[in-house]
Amino acid sequence: MVLLAAEGWSAPHLGAHLGWSAATVRRVLRAALQPRTQQHRARRRRPQGPRDARAQLQHPG
Repeated sequence: MVLLAAEGWSAPHLGAHLGWSAATVRRVLRAALQPRTQQHRARRRRPQGPRDARAQLQHPG
């Protein structure tokens, strides 16, 4: 993707070619072009399940 972008492919064109949205292509390209020290800080982590173990055990009804 980075090489195609360097050849002049636009984010919407890359996204259509890869089956991704233009926003995803831009985010991936931005992350790929950042120095390694900034890449680690830029990552977002999703929560790994419920914060409270009791919330997982509760069932409605």
